[in-house]
Amino acid sequence: MIVAAGLAAAVLLPFAQLAWARFIAFDDPSYVTANPYVRQGLTARGVRWAFTSTELANWHPLTWLSHMLDVQVFGMYAGGHHLTSVVLHVANALLLFVALRAMGAADGRSALVAVLFGIHPLHVESVAWVSERKDVLSTTFLFLALIAYAAYVKRPSAVRYTRVAGAFVLGLMCKSMLVTFPFVLLLLDVWPLRRLALGGTARSATQASGDRALGLARVRPARVLLEKLPLVVLSVGVSVVTLVAQRGAMSVIDAPLSRRAANAALAYVTYLRKMLWPVDLSCFYPYPKSVSWWAVGAAVLVLAGSSVVAIVQRQARPYLFVGWFWFVGMLVPVIGLVQVGAQALADRYTYVPLVGVFLALVWGASDVCARWRVGRSYRYAGACVVVVACLASTWFQVSRWQDGITLFRHALAVTRDNHLAAFQVGAQLDTDGDLAEASRYYAEALRMKPDYADPHNNLGLILAKQGNAAAALAHYDVALALAPLYADAHYNRGLLLQKSGRPDEAVEEYHRALAIRPSDVEAHSNLGVILYVRGALEEAEAHLREAVRLEPDHVAARINLGVVLCARGDLDGAIVQYAEALRRGPGSPDAHYDLGNVLLQRGDREGAVRHYREALRVKPDYTAAEEMLRQAVDPQPR
Repeated sequence: MIVAAGLAAAVLLPFAQLAWARFIAFDDPSYVTANPYVRQGLTARGVRWAFTSTELANWHPLTWLSHMLDVQVFGMYAGGHHLTSVVLHVANALLLFVALRAMGAADGRSALVAVLFGIHPLHVESVAWVSERKDVLSTTFLFLALIAYAAYVKRPSAVRYTRVAGAFVLGLMCKSMLVTFPFVLLLLDVWPLRRLALGGTARSATQASGDRALGLARVRPARVLLEKLPLVVLSVGVSVVTLVAQRGAMSVIDAPLSRRAANAALAYVTYLRKMLWPVDLSCFYPYPKSVSWWAVGAAVLVLAGSSVVAIVQRQARPYLFVGWFWFVGMLVPVIGLVQVGAQALADRYTYVPLVGVFLALVWGASDVCARWRVGRSYRYAGACVVVVACLASTWFQVSRWQDGITLFRHALAVTRDNHLAAFQVGAQLDTDGDLAEASRYYAEALRMKPDYADPHNNLGLILAKQGNAAAALAHYDVALALAPLYADAHYNRGLLLQKSGRPDEAVEEYHRALAIRPSDVEAHSNLGVILYVRGALEEAEAHLREAVRLEPDHVAARINLGVVLCARGDLDGAIVQYAEALRRGPGSPDAHYDLGNVLLQRGDREGAVRHYREALRVKPDYTAAEEMLRQAVDPQPR
């Protein structure tokens, strides 16, 4: 308990500052702040959507539910969402410690592995980025599955096996990267569980006695493999679902297999280098425009040499074999052979794979110290130096995640031609109202990557704000030529056409946006308004109802729905919508005015007068409300 408390305190120390961090305008809007299902908190409709949605190229219903729960508890307070991830990360460090102990690993070394997992700067991204909740949440279930597996190994039974499979399924429902879990269990069967021998390894009398004390025993290889079969079936099933979900996100990088394989080799070695010397960590690493084949050759030699050493040492030092192939195997789904996204590598991908390297390093260092007869005090001192260094590095890395500008400016400083970082700095400046500086960063992003659609879209938005509609449309056209399925560009083009008095073209753009992203609330709302003006009342009602279904707090859509219902003669329905608009957005002068009109039409003159006066109280220069108030008070002409 003392070790666990110290471990929790060490992990909390650098990550506690996230309580004051903001959301990042990079995936966080899609996952939380602008997601119409998540923003409503936990609802029956949201739960149904979570289990059926493959938005953002993933099927991870439990991840969606965790975000909804955060909104239910914290609303849009970013610090609350961050602290949920921090708590899960602390729990993961503790669960890893418990899992290693349950499998018979030594307490001190298990604690050091757990603390390295908890405070290594490469793991900051998984914890500090709200959108990466899937990392920390899936790992919680992964480590619970390891603990359940240790219990199953000691006393095999159907119930205990079901617990392993159940925890694994829950982890897969958070992130599909866990599909390599059955492979990890095979490695753990070799060491530290020692159920499976490699090359006929003989146990010493001391090892055999220790295994009996822990309830461990060697079993036939056929049984070890067969008991993994149901887990493999689960992995294959989720892999198929993931491939279907990610079909639209694949091949973002147009590179042949040889190029992707070269990048994968470089990525493996880069992860190891960043683990040992984490000085240039970035939230995004752009795919290199070219690679040095000398560097690729050196990386392949490092990987091949390390693998040979691990295999040769599998009997004398099984932790090297297990740790190395844990690292290599768990990275396979995200190493880029099947490319998804525009990144060459990502810190978040190391969240679980680095556990294998930590195992190999900690047990290896312990063996070296024992062979060289290094005293215990020196061992503790060395471990403390490593821990303090990691704490300091992680503290500074967490501080860079406080806001988007700090984060992406750091990315620009430590990487080359980082087009996404330049764009994200521009987007944050755009949000803050510094349009000139934002335009400069957008232009810089296009210099780095001329075929980048996002800066064209955002430059169009800036030009539209400045009243230059023709230039704005030109940028939207370029964005759509580069990315025909760019829903935001279709929506923004439609909005500009609508404001420019070209409603027919605007309707076409809104329909295109909704075909790509059916949950676009603003597209439904604006399309409903145009259809109402054109007299297509039934279609207008359908789109406005969908808008308020997706975002019940959308006051403007509710008011417009009330207007359409009035036009269709459904006064009762209109009153319901206006009243709901006032409940969700108190003080809306338009809702008061429109509700007054309906009440006046139904003969409730007193109610109408009350709402007209309230509209004028909120908006004293509301001429239409003033005129209707006069008519309601004195309906007879003079």
